Amino acid sequence: MAVASRRNDPLLTRHRVTAAAGGLAALALIVRVVYLQTVRAPHYVSLLEKYRTGTVFEMPIRGEILDRNRAPLARTRYIYRIELDPVRFTTLWSRLGADAEERGRERLARLLSGLLGIDRNDVLSRFHEAPGQGETKRQRIIKNEATLAEVQAIEYFLAHRPNDRDRSEPHLLDGIVVRKLSERSVTDGDVSAAILGRTVVGPMGILRGLGGIEQWADAALAGSIGWRSGSVDRSRRLNPLMPYRRASATPGMEVGLTLDAEVQRICARALDACMATHRPIGATAIVMDPHTGDILGMVSRPSVDLQSPDLGAILAKHPEYDRNRALMLYEPGSALKPITVAIALEDGELRDDESIPCSGAFTPGNRMLRCEAHKSNTPAPGTNTPEMIVAKSCNVGVARISLRLGWARLNEGLRNCGFFAQTGIQLYNDQPGYTVVRRPEDVPSRDDIARIGFGQSISISPLALTAVYGALANGGRLIQPRIISYFGAPGSPAQRRYPVHRIDRIFSKEVAEEVRGYLRAVVVRGTGRKVAEVPGYTTAGKTGTAQKVDNGAYRGHIATFVGFVPATKPRAVITVVVDEPSQNGYHGSQAAAPYWKRIAEDLMTHLHVASDMPTTTATRDEASHERR
Repeated sequence: MAVASRRNDPLLTRHRVTAAAGGLAALALIVRVVYLQTVRAPHYVSLLEKYRTGTVFEMPIRGEILDRNRAPLARTRYIYRIELDPVRFTTLWSRLGADAEERGRERLARLLSGLLGIDRNDVLSRFHEAPGQGETKRQRIIKNEATLAEVQAIEYFLAHRPNDRDRSEPHLLDGIVVRKLSERSVTDGDVSAAILGRTVVGPMGILRGLGGIEQWADAALAGSIGWRSGSVDRSRRLNPLMPYRRASATPGMEVGLTLDAEVQRICARALDACMATHRPIGATAIVMDPHTGDILGMVSRPSVDLQSPDLGAILAKHPEYDRNRALMLYEPGSALKPITVAIALEDGELRDDESIPCSGAFTPGNRMLRCEAHKSNTPAPGTNTPEMIVAKSCNVGVARISLRLGWARLNEGLRNCGFFAQTGIQLYNDQPGYTVVRRPEDVPSRDDIARIGFGQSISISPLALTAVYGALANGGRLIQPRIISYFGAPGSPAQRRYPVHRIDRIFSKEVAEEVRGYLRAVVVRGTGRKVAEVPGYTTAGKTGTAQKVDNGAYRGHIATFVGFVPATKPRAVITVVVDEPSQNGYHGSQAAAPYWKRIAEDLMTHLHVASDMPTTTATRDEASHERR
């Protein structure tokens, strides 16, 4: 009876249920602990590691761009900038009250004053001043170019709390950020801007090339990212006193150019004088070694200083400042005439001793062509030879030669000269030329054939024209222009070289030599007389004056002079193209040749080229031609 009553005792039952529930809970807890300690252990270990460790990426230093003498044209340096995040500092310290926040600021100012050598009042003022240039609400610059020792001191105090005596306070340097910034600098201001291009900050802060060499060789210049992984503090900063793993960043390769920095300056000075005198919308100068295709100089105007703090705004307003005019397409005008004559000589369709009649005007089809050279002075019978056609720039003579060749042979000759393909230079925007005859099945009119022969209805780049004149200068071989000569690791031998690439022989040595004589006649007694003569040196070249096409109509002019010096043994082909000169003349002999001469004079001095025409000989040569 007593046993039965104990079994039905509610209190005893409650104790048993409670004990059973407690036992089950303990068992569940044990199972959970065992589960977490075994099955889920790897997950929580990795989660712990994630919060206790961090990775800091190390940006590679971008490679240098060097000229042919290894003088730097563009280089990168890294600077350290100490910044204050006033919002973070105030948020952390304001929890302790206004007095504690004020004391924190004073202590921070004293610490930074001692570490960085700056005035404590300057630090305090950064909490209240409006953001300055390059700053934001949460980014105030404390020191713009800190030394490595100063950065290491900041990192030391970040790892060792300067206020250890009171762990209830935030870290005194909470809100201080050390930034490692890359800065790309160029050494020649706006001289080589169109060639070098510029850089912009890309993903992860890596500099990326935009235009010019910077973009074309971006993969080689950029290098590869490095990293450091180790213990971090609560602000996710790497603790420099704890061991860490790392993979060093690989610096970018240096890129060696064929450019000569002094030749660049020579070209820039001449073009600046041209811009001031003739007020064109633009101009370009090219200097090329005719035997290797090396571009010694390539300058465009107008331009922009890549170091300007307002570079983005300037280019947004004037995008043409970023244009490499050496690669633009234009109608070369009379500068193409010697090439048409060379094609006819090479084809056997023209003899150097025959005369082409010109009466000052000619109608090949439906439109009359006028000859400025002979509009009031018709050449005597038998005197309008190929040499005189080139020297006096006779439109009618070249038109008749073009028609004699016919479209198929003229087109093939121009194509062999590379005008309808890219030049192959290591720059973007290298464009193939074209004529009004766009499709192979199109049949050009006689008017089109005649005009193409003397440089109208055909568009090519100044660089392509320079390359073909280089072939005339070197004996008939077309050589691919190059502006990059090698890639290499910094301070080590070149790892990749770009060899001289001789594309093809487009003219025989005899034809090239004959046409060189015609170009010499241009300077001695033709359209380039007096304006393209360089004291002490023989020169050869051709003027060109072309009307610009705008929506199918001719409007404005482009002046050209292209030639080589010395004429007897050419060291350089020089091209000057002036776009829409608006003052003091627009012809090639007025707006381009004088500046070609200025470049040639300075170039011969810079390259230490021996005179090939002593003064007495020069005077005698000129006098003999005057008597003819």
